[in-house]
Amino acid sequence: MQKARFIYDTGASFSCIDSTYRAAVPALSKLSTARARLGGVGNGEQCVPLLTAPLTFAAGGAGGCLTPAPVVDLRAIVGRYADGIIGQQAFGKGALGIEFSTGRLALYAPGEKLPTQGYKRYVLRKTKNGLWYIRARLALDGRSVEGDFLVDTGSGGGLILTAETAARHGILATSKPQNRFDCAVGGLGGASSRVYVRADSLCLGEATLTDFPVACSLDSAGMLSARGYAGIVGNRVLQCFDLLFDPAHAALYLRLRPEMPGKLRHAHCNVLGFGYVDRTDIGRGWIVNGVFARSHAAGAGLRTGDCIVAFDGRPTAGMPWSKAFLFGEDSRGPQLGATVRLTVWRDGALREIVLPADGDVL
Repeated sequence: MQKARFIYDTGASFSCIDSTYRAAVPALSKLSTARARLGGVGNGEQCVPLLTAPLTFAAGGAGGCLTPAPVVDLRAIVGRYADGIIGQQAFGKGALGIEFSTGRLALYAPGEKLPTQGYKRYVLRKTKNGLWYIRARLALDGRSVEGDFLVDTGSGGGLILTAETAARHGILATSKPQNRFDCAVGGLGGASSRVYVRADSLCLGEATLTDFPVACSLDSAGMLSARGYAGIVGNRVLQCFDLLFDPAHAALYLRLRPEMPGKLRHAHCNVLGFGYVDRTDIGRGWIVNGVFARSHAAGAGLRTGDCIVAFDGRPTAGMPWSKAFLFGEDSRGPQLGATVRLTVWRDGALREIVLPADGDVL
């Protein structure tokens, strides 16, 4: 049995194996493969190896079959801690529990009784591709945007509208302020672009988030273009709750975290103005994946592809994952009003970039 760190991704219909992890595990590297075309978030597709031999996993008393599983450069998307993704087909009729309040994740075997006391049940809609959607509603510039949103525990973001949804409601034509974010790797589909705006409110379950940043996709292909649903809801919204995801019964159980009501107003988008991927497993630091067009980072000259080798004088290679967060609303990252110093490797030379964490990109 080989130990691994997998993401349980309710937004993926299939499982996948990281290519770096596969190369480091002899038993995996020897498995025969077929070829598959693969897309996702982003404007493109890629042709990748596909593991077809039986490959199982066990976690938390539950388990399932991972194969067929594409082999992808997953760490280029989510960073060095992921060895793979467990998708819907792997877990079958089991259930997932996440207590964001305690950091506990639980996997429940098919038929196992779920601890639903204190939770409220919401009906999920399933599509032909085996993914699940929940109803949510936005109030934005005097209009209401309501629809089905993909429940995506594999996304660290908040709420993203598909390009079709944003265009149909004319959001980018009227909403202010706006800020564009182009990322080199948005998902398995490659490069992705979006524009962030602020919603007056977002209603999901029993939670109402006010003055909340929402991303509008600009992708012309892939999951965020036009797929018959309104968008994606990721962990930045889901973390307002403890949740039980029960696909066997088309249900999502939500329990609003007791400490959340006072934190649901004016969520920050990104106080430093850039995104990054931790690749200290193969290199010297964090790779900048994208920079907000209107941000301190853009003004200071930070570029997509820069390698951040130190953060406030601390080598990023020695920084634990629990400290490597750059959002101002998170107590583990820089606080509003602080200044941070980035040591950047670019074109064979080091340079210092100083950024204030004194506001928001919206």
